[in-house]
Amino acid sequence: MKKRIIALIATIIIAVPIFTTTAYRAQPRWSLINSATALCIIEDDYYIASVIAVEDVYKMDINVKLYEKGLFTSYTEVSSISKTVYNYVHTANKTYDFSSLKDYKVELTVKAYTQSGQTETVTISEEYT
Repeated sequence: MKKRIIALIATIIIAVPIFTTTAYRAQPRWSLINSATALCIIEDDYYIASVIAVEDVYKMDINVKLYEKGLFTSYTEVSSISKTVYNYVHTANKTYDFSSLKDYKVELTVKAYTQSGQTETVTISEEYT
């Protein structure tokens, strides 16, 4: 009986952080941006960023940076996309000659604007090793 109680307590201790992390991720993180995604499609030699904002957004400044990790160094910027779009939905992509021997990171920064003067800046990044 004592072992079952200890196992139950251990299960609760392990499950609570997982549940709270999942619940936190399910909630909206931003007020003007519905979704922001940045990906490297290494097999097809391009990287892509996609942004969907709320309909009140009339303008977005989109900056995508691609970083390559050196053998013994930190990440170095190797390519970028910068756009200003007058819409609340946009996808940007660019080709890049990826090496299967290197690690990459793509970073997306979006600044969204509404007519009422509200702004929001969101930055996300993904690493590919």
